[in-house]
Amino acid sequence: MERFTKTIEGIEFGFQGFSEGTDEVCRVTVDGQNFKMTIGENGEWQILQQVPSWIKRLEKELGNAIDKAYC
Repeated sequence: MERFTKTIEGIEFGFQGFSEGTDEVCRVTVDGQNFKMTIGENGEWQILQQVPSWIKRLEKELGNAIDKAYC
């Protein structure tokens, strides 16, 4: 999967998709922070690690950006 950027609510996020075993994973970078998003049991992209609340609040929009870029 190739890299792409997307601006959400005026903030630029960097995305890099990759495989981790049999799982699809996307590394997201913003303001010097990195976190992973994976597809949950419900079929939606989710953040499993602890991130600031303003990032967690954008989880659905981040997932939509990944789906549009890779699907």
